[in-house]
Amino acid sequence: MANRPYYDVGLHVGLIVSQQLTEAKTGTAQFVMRVKIMGAPTGDGGYDPYTNQYERTIYMALTEKTIDFVAPQLQKLGFTGTSLGQLDPNSPNHQSFVNNYADLWCSHKDDQQGNPRESWGISQDQPEREPLDPKKLRQLDSLFGKALRATGKPAPVTVQRPSRVDDINEITDDDIPF
Repeated sequence: MANRPYYDVGLHVGLIVSQQLTEAKTGTAQFVMRVKIMGAPTGDGGYDPYTNQYERTIYMALTEKTIDFVAPQLQKLGFTGTSLGQLDPNSPNHQSFVNNYADLWCSHKDDQQGNPRESWGISQDQPEREPLDPKKLRQLDSLFGKALRATGKPAPVTVQRPSRVDDINEITDDDIPF
């Protein structure tokens, strides 16, 4: 029996653990990133960690036909380079995404044998939404105001996920007295 996809279709938070410019077996140039799937985004910049955080690979074919697809994904990662060569860790002007968090999209597609497999990519921006009409907001405040004031509970504290692993307050060798 074939393995089934582990992660659900949808948005996930991943930690980039490696990147490489390489060539596929077909001869097509590709940008490859290895990511660790950390958890489900909470909407406030944080994420709920998964019990099992497995690594997955994202492949981006670099061809004339993929320019309009790959360029926005690289920009979403924060790529500021002017040459794809800067994605190569061996480049003197290398731009590393390693240890950065990224919003990732998982979809399920059938492989050549018809078995479902996960397919990963950088999540695209959400569609622009119209802000709530002020009149509608006043109506909602009127409706919910009494109930919200009655709770008397402070607003929950939001936890932002760090943009880089280095930003996490961790104990290092420098913190241990000699």
